[in-house]
Amino acid sequence: MKTTISTSVHPLIKKCLQHLEVIDANAKTKQIVYMYMRKLLQEQQQNTMIHFDGAEEMDGDLSQHLK
Repeated sequence: MKTTISTSVHPLIKKCLQHLEVIDANAKTKQIVYMYMRKLLQEQQQNTMIHFDGAEEMDGDLSQHLK
């Protein structure tokens, strides 16, 4: 049975789920893989936000922060 993958899913997760279809993985396996991949994506996005939050603390001339 072919699973429909939402367009709101990250392209990497979508590709992984398509590969799971190819190897005929069961629904439970797909759910577990999706859960872990989604968590990794969320953590990566949080780390990026933390990085940008720190960048906001820089003021004025950027060159003074690059030394």
